[in-house]
Amino acid sequence: MNKPGVYEVATGELLTDLIYRYAGGIPEDKKIKALIPGGSSTMILRGESIEGVRMDADSLKTAGSSVGTAGMIVMDEDTESPGRMDHQRIPDASVCDTRQDKA
Repeated sequence: MNKPGVYEVATGELLTDLIYRYAGGIPEDKKIKALIPGGSSTMILRGESIEGVRMDADSLKTAGSSVGTAGMIVMDEDTESPGRMDHQRIPDASVCDTRQDKA
């Protein structure tokens, strides 16, 4: 981000407004590769899928993520992707049942 920081804005702001209007955009006008809207416990959104997505529970849920702590992490096109992140979605932990005593 050209102006990284902590920003307090109204719920429902467009993700693209948070990135470009408040945080000054991506250095060297690079493309957004991915975005984590709510901190490390939320699903990653691909850069090409954030247009029109708002920073609110309903919009992020529809996009496949959640608000979480609202600690947004933006990755540009040069960010290395761990493992197979580029090719598959990491499943939401809430739907993974790892109990040994399943009935």
